[in-house]
Amino acid sequence: MSIRSDTSTVIRSDQDWSSVQPIRQRTIAEMTREKIVLVAASIFGEKGFVEATTRDIAAAAGIKAGSMYYHFKSKDEILDEILSESVQLLKSALEEALSVMPLGVTYSEQLKTAIEVHLNTLYARTPRAVFYRVYASIPPAMRKRNLAQRREYGRIWLRIIRGGVASGEFKPTLDERLQVLLLLGVLADTMNWYRLELFSVEVLARAIFEREIAGIGKAQG
Repeated sequence: MSIRSDTSTVIRSDQDWSSVQPIRQRTIAEMTREKIVLVAASIFGEKGFVEATTRDIAAAAGIKAGSMYYHFKSKDEILDEILSESVQLLKSALEEALSVMPLGVTYSEQLKTAIEVHLNTLYARTPRAVFYRVYASIPPAMRKRNLAQRREYGRIWLRIIRGGVASGEFKPTLDERLQVLLLLGVLADTMNWYRLELFSVEVLARAIFEREIAGIGKAQG
């Protein structure tokens, strides 16, 4: 037996719905946790990680200082979540962009896309864009906290560079790992001087790509 709904969708009354999971709504605790992370990232970026206090974060999040410990055991734990999510956002965006590129696309085009995606993620007009200003505000020793995750992201770039060398697009004399570190360093350094009002992210990405390809691209002819 079939039942036609108001939206003209045919629904079978004898269908087994036991495996259908209801859409899960986020709890108040989850939303509060997310708010804490976002305001903490903003405060770390403004005051520096060392100077920021849990009281500062609680006040900005609109909760009592003691309530913070229901969600996070320490300021360090908040930082870990910010660092982890910041790299995951970059990695997910890049993997998705590369996955939809046509077969046979050049490694130069992949590199161009990677640079564009990285910068667009850094400078997206979204609440989480503030995550990327935290890194410069934390002590050098703490920057190693999500090293394994950053290396995993770097391996995506390494595959592109190695592919370009193997295909003959890039110079065979390249130190591939060093090239990835240098390029990611250039992209990260833009956080120290670039502002959206100067010129578009697209212009910035094109300039960095052209400089990069001029250095690593194999001379034609």
